[in-house]
Amino acid sequence: MIVAIDNNILVQLVSDRAVRNNLETFLHQNNATLLIPTPVIAEFTAFDFNKRRMQLLSYEHNKVITGVLDKKSALICGEITYKLHKNIMNNDRQRVKVDLQIIAISLAYDAKILLSEDEGVIKSVKNLELDLNVYSRDNIKIGLDLFDNNETN
Repeated sequence: MIVAIDNNILVQLVSDRAVRNNLETFLHQNNATLLIPTPVIAEFTAFDFNKRRMQLLSYEHNKVITGVLDKKSALICGEITYKLHKNIMNNDRQRVKVDLQIIAISLAYDAKILLSEDEGVIKSVKNLELDLNVYSRDNIKIGLDLFDNNETN
């Protein structure tokens, strides 16, 4: 399973040990690979390039892949942008926002989950009725409760 990540969760992942532990446990329990879209890397490093670049490089391991905005994801991005804005009459020069690029890359890589707390991402996925679950940090169930499947008598 592929789990994509947005910038707001990535910041927490590299800076908060509890979030990192929860996410790594979640990924391990679901035999999942973490997908970091290239627009997320750009947003992440734009804040403090040297520090954030080092944080990102320190997190790299074999269960992390980089999702690029290639031709497939660009076409998906154009399609979902069109669907999202086809009934809106505006001449916004930048119709393809970073949020939509992240969603498109997630879809192109067949991600089942997108970790994000960005309202624009959440709203777009919902409005487009996509087969993509958006989870916040609080939605990551790490399955440590020993009594999940026990019935009380």
